Amino acid sequence: MRKTLLITTLLSTLFSCSNDEELSNSTPDCSELDKIKIVINNKTTTTCETTYEFNSDSFSNLQYEWYIDNKRIDNSIADTATLSHTFTKNGTYEICLKPIVEEGTCTLEKKCTTLNIENLTIGAVKSIQDYLVGLEGPMNPVLKGNELYFSESIRSFNRISKIDITEASPTIKEVVLIPKSATLFEVPLISALVFKDNILYASESRNGNSLGNIYKIDVTADSPKAESIAKFLKPTDLAFKGNNLYVADLGNSTNSDQSTIYKIDVTSSEIKKEVVIEPTLAPINIVFKGDDLFMILRPNAFSGGQISKINVTENSPQLTDIATGINLPREINFIGNDLYLLDYGSKEILKVDQVSGNMSTILANTPDNFQDFIFANGDLYLTSYTSRKIQKVTLKCN
Repeated sequence: MRKTLLITTLLSTLFSCSNDEELSNSTPDCSELDKIKIVINNKTTTTCETTYEFNSDSFSNLQYEWYIDNKRIDNSIADTATLSHTFTKNGTYEICLKPIVEEGTCTLEKKCTTLNIENLTIGAVKSIQDYLVGLEGPMNPVLKGNELYFSESIRSFNRISKIDITEASPTIKEVVLIPKSATLFEVPLISALVFKDNILYASESRNGNSLGNIYKIDVTADSPKAESIAKFLKPTDLAFKGNNLYVADLGNSTNSDQSTIYKIDVTSSEIKKEVVIEPTLAPINIVFKGDDLFMILRPNAFSGGQISKINVTENSPQLTDIATGINLPREINFIGNDLYLLDYGSKEILKVDQVSGNMSTILANTPDNFQDFIFANGDLYLTSYTSRKIQKVTLKCN
């Protein structure tokens, strides 16, 4: 099946003239021109590509400039009313148009809207490249717009940095340095990053029974600072639903605490931990899809594991297993409704059938020892702690 999405530009109010012929001989009303809007109508698609037709039904005598992600579409002026563009990657795109009028008539700004594509099927790898090298143990990639944030471990600090993934050769920008302030044995590392609006939350995990911090960082500040808002025994991952921050905590075999998933209300003046569930296996990774909290559970750090989920709206959530008997599951992510798994043991990225638990391979024999993965603008980014780099995998349909 093919889906073509029709984007039609409509004018909120017509010019003072009654038709295109009259308009062509009159001076346009600039205030009315400035009311142009873009609306999106669903038409047809295929699994591998989506074509958008940009169309203006009114004032066909006008010419338009069209932009996608702030890039002028070549030769768009050749057609005064219609332009088609085919997308082959999932992602969020900014679409803009601007009427072209006689110089000196009006000063017009581009009119823009956003378009989200997430239903294209990933089936094969087109290319793999070393995107960033020479890093200090990169981990925990998280996306905010076109900026990819990640953590590094450098001597006496944990560093959080960011890059613009629209750049072919991105420049690394430091966001914040977090002092480790610990003994050599404790080795505090950033274990997870997650955004809530403009606030970046980071969890810190330490060896032994030392408590790790949950930090919050306002990335819009001129000089961002890391503020500790809570401590947990061994937090491994973070996920948001509303104002509640869910924390996966491994606990410790020498401590009475066991593996637990907590939630805290980050808007509360007094942070209180609330137990959500105490799984018998260790929660390594958590991610939300609607009201369901999906998680990777493992019996130990070396082998085995499964994907399970709970409905967090239930008073006493019960685990439902999605897939079991996995080699060494490390991380899960969603694209639309599709669930993907990073299996560190088999060195694969797999697509998981949430009904049968069956898995199909998307990326086999992954290069280097990667720890984390994230989909961004249709591409796949892998972080490798030991190889000190981030790799970019360009994907395509089968």
